Amino acid sequence: MPIYEYKCLDCGHEWEEFFRYLQVKIMERNRLGPLCINCCSKRTKKLMSASNSVVKGFNEKNGYSNIGGQ
Repeated sequence: MPIYEYKCLDCGHEWEEFFRYLQVKIMERNRLGPLCINCCSKRTKKLMSASNSVVKGFNEKNGYSNIGGQ
């Protein structure tokens, strides 16, 4: 389930909001954003946020060789 970050263009408040996939599709289709939780403004903007992912290292145990390493 995605968590999106938003910023209010009126009061500057930033917050995170959790949406289900279908809610996101309906909002995108209708070009709607969530209301600001601070001032109830409709003028909100979705922010770009960092992803939360894990990159595994290179070793022989997971099938990779460490070419040129120690």
